Amino acid sequence: MVADNTRISYSSRAIGKLFDQFYEKCASTKPVTSYKSESPVGQFGIVAGLSATKLDFEGNYDPKVPDANFPMSYNAAGGLFFNLLIPRLKERVSIYNELAFTSYKTSESYQTDYSGNSFIRVTNSLGFGYIKLTNMVRYYIPAGNLKVFLNAGISNAVTVSETNEQKTESKFSTPEPVVTKKLVLGSTRSYEFGLAAGLGAVYKRFGAELRYESSDGISDFSNLKSSVKRYYFLLSYRLK
Repeated sequence: MVADNTRISYSSRAIGKLFDQFYEKCASTKPVTSYKSESPVGQFGIVAGLSATKLDFEGNYDPKVPDANFPMSYNAAGGLFFNLLIPRLKERVSIYNELAFTSYKTSESYQTDYSGNSFIRVTNSLGFGYIKLTNMVRYYIPAGNLKVFLNAGISNAVTVSETNEQKTESKFSTPEPVVTKKLVLGSTRSYEFGLAAGLGAVYKRFGAELRYESSDGISDFSNLKSSVKRYYFLLSYRLK
């Protein structure tokens, strides 16, 4: 018998083990079922797709930078993912982790014309490549053999490549323009933090997702705010 001062926690694991011990020591018959510890299910695979990135500025740095209309940049993105399914929630909830490379490059030009075929043309080019870790909570909605999911979380990225160039072409009394180059931004951040959310579906080992991400951008100046908006279309394949 169990002593009066014995205490067990109120959980399926503790109660299950207690009944297993009872059948082992006090009963001549075996239980039909026995307690089995539920373990998270890990899924590992690859992810790849396309990103569309829009870069914006706001502040009092160089008036030409906040007023610039940098066009959308389209690039490939891809990496690896590890998805941890929570068994106690009937595998409807998981912790999705993704390590990927993403990048963008965009240029914007403006020109001032003068008499006699003279002009000044300025081209600002900005481009950054990142190794990015994205962590999201994912919720699945079963639909037959298909699983629709919603997820949301955060991203942390480190810069691995950078394009930061302002090219000025001046033509006045010379037959060819005189070209000078300098930085668009005198100081940039090497770390980027963002918020991400998306929706998609999984069928067997294959998956697809549409994702939106908003991050704090590249400016390291207090008087110049930058923002980066990204839209992803991603395909995935589960290896395990």
